[in-house]
Amino acid sequence: MTRGEAWQKVVDLGGTISSGVTRKTNFLVIGKQNPSLIKDGEKSSKMIKAESLVEEGLDIKMIDEMCFFDMLEHC
Repeated sequence: MTRGEAWQKVVDLGGTISSGVTRKTNFLVIGKQNPSLIKDGEKSSKMIKAESLVEEGLDIKMIDEMCFFDMLEHC
C-alpha cells in the first residue's frame, strides 16, 4: 500500500491526516526509517516530537505499520 492509499483509507473512515505531529495528533504510524533522516540513528524528529507531547500529557499512540494495517482491517 502506498502512503497515498493509506491516507485515503483513513480519510474514507472519517480520520484526518497531517504530515506532521501536532497537539491534535492521535496516532503516529512508524514505518521503515531512512537512517539519514534519523537523529542519532534511533528516532525520527516526528517520534521525538510525539514523545515530547506525550510527556506533556497528550494521548498520542505510536504504532508500527502492521498495527496500522490491522486497525484498518477491523474498521
